[in-house]
Amino acid sequence: MRRIFMCCLWVLVFYGMNTKTVLGQGYNNFFQGGRAVGLAGAFTAGAKDASAVFYNPAGIINVPGTQVQAGWSIAKYNTVATVGFPAYALSDNITKKVWLFPPAMYIVSRITSHITGGFGLYSPMGYNIQYKSDWPARGLGTKIQLSSRSYNPVIAYRINQEMSIGVGFQYVTGKYLYKLSPLLDINDPLTEVNNKYDIDGSGNGFTAGIQYSPIEQLGMGVSYRGSVVLNSDGAITRTGYAADQSSVKSKITIPASLAAGVQFFSRPEVSFEADVIWTQWSAIKNQVFTADNPSLSLMQVRRFKNTIQFRFSMEYTIEYNAVFRTGYFYAPEQTRSDYIDPSFPETRREGTTAGFGWSYERFTVDAAYVHFFKSNENTSEINIFSGTFENTGDGAIFNISYRIR
Repeated sequence: MRRIFMCCLWVLVFYGMNTKTVLGQGYNNFFQGGRAVGLAGAFTAGAKDASAVFYNPAGIINVPGTQVQAGWSIAKYNTVATVGFPAYALSDNITKKVWLFPPAMYIVSRITSHITGGFGLYSPMGYNIQYKSDWPARGLGTKIQLSSRSYNPVIAYRINQEMSIGVGFQYVTGKYLYKLSPLLDINDPLTEVNNKYDIDGSGNGFTAGIQYSPIEQLGMGVSYRGSVVLNSDGAITRTGYAADQSSVKSKITIPASLAAGVQFFSRPEVSFEADVIWTQWSAIKNQVFTADNPSLSLMQVRRFKNTIQFRFSMEYTIEYNAVFRTGYFYAPEQTRSDYIDPSFPETRREGTTAGFGWSYERFTVDAAYVHFFKSNENTSEINIFSGTFENTGDGAIFNISYRIR
């Protein structure tokens, strides 16, 4: 128990150093464990390490003894936006490349032969978008960041040798920062008025999962993550000739998702998995900032639609406890293509992954690389903005797992 306590304390301190966990464009983040990322997130049926806390809580029943997993990922995202205004005939690429460093930590411990408990600290969603200071539509946004942190205890129960179930509770905190330059200073045309909306809040929800293996060569899994609404408040600060400030309230919604996967072993050392994930993006309504000073209230228009994404993977185990992995993922855009907003220029996301794992005594090391293909161009013609967006990115993750007993 002393070892478990010290491991939990170490994880909390390590994670607490990262108060601003920011991800790439889009809410979904499957950078939650080196093994799973190497498999492109196709891990619903085959989740059998500590990161199953995130992917499918039923899977932690397969973790022997007590295991601690800590990892760090690095990612570079780039949104290329070409904007044009009919009145000015301007066109330019105006976004900045962003480097991101989200951590993920888990601890899982066998309680009895039929019950296993687990706990996870990770970032379930977020994005980071920064535009060049002189881009033509800076009145619609210059910096947009959404960061999050989830505290997720889970428990799993083995019904029999073929089936296990798991449930969990998630407490999520989040922070949203939105900067824009809506006006020029009438006394100094070269000086802009800048608005900064800075809010944070929290909410809670639940997770649940099932894993079923009717025969040794076949595994199936279903996992559900409930929607979480973060009731947030904070402040608005305006600088420039119209300097002002006000308190503000808003809501941030993490959509519910349902994943189903099938894993098949062609040979004992080779497995394949295919996952389908439905996400309820339509639950996200317009982002409304309600300020005590009505002149500073704001609404960001959202036109989201539910999506179905696909993930496929292969894992090959060789001698000396080494494992090679690869995968492919496809996630369609959740925003109507004619309604992309500079504050959320999400397009289709598609890419491949490659990973490697190695075990020695009680240690396991997993690493993976992710490449996001160039996305399709999405055109927006809302408000005063007209333009196209395309996203690219690369990322890597490394984590170490240690089995205490």
